[in-house]
Amino acid sequence: MCNPIAMAVANFAFKAVSAYSEYQGKKKIAQQEAAANTEARRSANKAYGEDLTKIEAERIASNEKAAVEKFAIARDKNAALATAQNSAGEGKGEVVALLRDVGFDADFDTNIIDAGIDTSNQQFTFARADAYAAMQRVYNNLPAVSKPSMLDLAIKTGSAAVESTSRYKKGEYGKV
Repeated sequence: MCNPIAMAVANFAFKAVSAYSEYQGKKKIAQQEAAANTEARRSANKAYGEDLTKIEAERIASNEKAAVEKFAIARDKNAALATAQNSAGEGKGEVVALLRDVGFDADFDTNIIDAGIDTSNQQFTFARADAYAAMQRVYNNLPAVSKPSMLDLAIKTGSAAVESTSRYKKGEYGKV
């Protein structure tokens, strides 16, 4: 027959090692989850930076296009004003009326472009906010990392000791 003390010690050892192994497994899983979350955050930050770069490049290109249009309008306005002033001496119309018409048309076009720039810049502001929200969604959807408890390990180890001792004292491991 087997030695009851050896059986009690073996039972305790198996349960204690099993509890420790479970703890180590949970600890490794928690480390892997934390590493995956860190990588997801890095990727989200990188994507956010790339989104901002793209948005800024589009905003700059849009504003440059508008600036070119405004410059062309100003150039055409100045040319039309010069022509109107030159023509005024030849009796081809009233100078003030011609200058007013040229200035009004050019300023109207410039105001339309300025309004478009303002709208465009507002859209780019919204695009930046959307990019940030996308990054935040990644952060908010990351699973919580559940670290194993040392207290749980201690309780399971203590429980194994109590169970083995109790079973030994009841004589469940055989007779001496």
